Amino acid sequence: MSSNLTKNKFSLEYIRRALWTFKQPLADRPRDIGSPVSDLFVWRKSKDWKTFFELNDIASYFEERTDSQAHAHIYFFDSDGGFITKELFHLYADKRNTIEISAIEKLPSNSHGTFAVFHAHTPESVSVKGSFLSERGYVSYLYRDSALRSYVHGNL
Repeated sequence: MSSNLTKNKFSLEYIRRALWTFKQPLADRPRDIGSPVSDLFVWRKSKDWKTFFELNDIASYFEERTDSQAHAHIYFFDSDGGFITKELFHLYADKRNTIEISAIEKLPSNSHGTFAVFHAHTPESVSVKGSFLSERGYVSYLYRDSALRSYVHGNL
């Protein structure tokens, strides 16, 4: 009897969830071809926590470049989703740039929020196919003077 009850509960939950999510995309496609896309990443800033982001020149994966004009904007939001600031970061092909997010002075101390990374250039080979550059990188957190950072993939 309890087995049937469990199956019925599972079936009802499955149907309820299916109705709620039917034709609701997890992410919208940008309206303009070549527009950059970003996950949301969580930042923390306090005396105990530091936040870092591994910023790469994603466009250089699709085209060979030697200039250093590539850049990305990072938009920062508070815990309620309110805009705080936008910062510009220069990118270099084939080099990782570790950004200490918690060192950005405009972010309030003893706080947390989210940020999104938008690359300024989308290679033609990407946009011609109707695709987009999408920042889905890694954010890491350092607690006090720990020897190791904890890494988290985007997807928020």
